[in-house]
Amino acid sequence: MFYPEIKEENGRTYNYELGNRSPKQDTVDAIADVLNVNPAYLTNSDMQDIDSVLIQLFQIDDYFPISVQNSVDEYGNNHYGLYFSSDMINTLLSIWYNQQQGVVNGTINKSDYEEWKLSYPYDMGRYT
Repeated sequence: MFYPEIKEENGRTYNYELGNRSPKQDTVDAIADVLNVNPAYLTNSDMQDIDSVLIQLFQIDDYFPISVQNSVDEYGNNHYGLYFSSDMINTLLSIWYNQQQGVVNGTINKSDYEEWKLSYPYDMGRYT
């Protein structure tokens, strides 16, 4: 569906864009269904700066413990990785990794990958 069609179908979106109102979760879900995207993309905070990213990681760590580990490459540079104890998160990350590798090896084009990210994991039927 094209964006102007959504505005016509749901006039409230204009107030959401202006920040005058925040939609209820059922409205977010309905808009996400129309756009065929994960509802989280419509409600997540702006993560354009490093502080926002770290805050999100700290919040994730509260519910899904994260282990931060360090490795040193052959040049002595430190590289840090995040590891999750949740089997479900590891499964979802494995699927994401495979999608990324599809882009690297040319079996998935960048446009399809970006589209996949918008709907993943929402398109999995709550991970069934």
